[in-house]
Amino acid sequence: MTAPIPSQDPTDREFDHPLRAIPWVRKLPATFWTGILLTAMLAVVCGFVFAVVGHFPTSAVGFGEQLRISMCYSFAIGYSIHLVSRIFGPITRVRLRKRPYFVRLIVNVALWIGGTMMGFGIAGTVLDHGFRQPDYTILSVLAGTVVLSIITGLALRQQAFREILAEREKAERSEVQRTLALSRLRLLQAQIEPHFLFNTLANVSSLIDVDAKRARVMLDQFTLLLRALLDQTRQNTTTLRKELQVAEAYLSVLKIRMGERLSYRIEVPPELAGKEIPAMLLQPIVENAVKHGIEPRMNGGMVCVTAAAEGNQLVLAVKDNGVGFVPNSVESVGLGAIRERLTVQFGETAKLEVSRTEDQWTQVAIRIPMPA
Repeated sequence: MTAPIPSQDPTDREFDHPLRAIPWVRKLPATFWTGILLTAMLAVVCGFVFAVVGHFPTSAVGFGEQLRISMCYSFAIGYSIHLVSRIFGPITRVRLRKRPYFVRLIVNVALWIGGTMMGFGIAGTVLDHGFRQPDYTILSVLAGTVVLSIITGLALRQQAFREILAEREKAERSEVQRTLALSRLRLLQAQIEPHFLFNTLANVSSLIDVDAKRARVMLDQFTLLLRALLDQTRQNTTTLRKELQVAEAYLSVLKIRMGERLSYRIEVPPELAGKEIPAMLLQPIVENAVKHGIEPRMNGGMVCVTAAAEGNQLVLAVKDNGVGFVPNSVESVGLGAIRERLTVQFGETAKLEVSRTEDQWTQVAIRIPMPA
């Protein structure tokens, strides 16, 4: 009747407290004092039941006296089983770890019977009863102890199997969702990159005759971008520094193409540059800012990429002063893929937020747990 003891076998719960077969009890912390409290609760219930059963239909003593005697025996037996299980439970668990569950269950029943006999002796000494009670009383309590221990062991083991199965299914679903999110992101990249590739090559071709120097610079920047993109798409994580290199190479190519209509600024504290983040996290957001914010605006605008530490979170933000966004509008495919990827990888600890800043810039901010 002790709190759970760690074991290599997740279904090995025969030394748990019997009340942990009840779902809401399993939510309580598995501490020493929780076990003490649960044993007291069980002893009170059993003591009351023994008093009622012992008093019905007739009794030589009043109900109050019968209740006092029953409570004494119940607490003595309950805490004796608790003590025996806590002392010998871990030892038998280690030595019988590789034995069949049935063998461990029999040993557990023996421990409970031993605790019951010890409790009878303690209560009999306190009440000056010894073992003068009728034999059927001892036999009925022992039989109840055996039945309760078997039912408890089997119930806890069955519950453990259900919990393990649920955790396994949850892990499999998470892995499927993660794989799906990554696949969608890579598909999106495969759709975006050819479009950007053809536009850039067309620009280089048109510049060769009119401005060969600009064409050469654009081609050099485009080569750097392709090399960085290839490195990023072959891995799931990267450093913030490398992710910013991809974003800067992308913006530099567009800067040559758009001229004065596009300017950009990247501000990241040096101490954050080495932090590890998911690969290809910023480039789709930067592309979204240029495509939906800057390009539609006649005078163009600026894109700012920043990173900051806020408590235990790393905040990556991309903002632009383009045409802005329409509230409640349909989210772009790129942002949707990133949001799904963050949910799969970090759960509720990561967020993607689209907002309008005080100076009327459109900002997309990503919050993830601070990497090591």
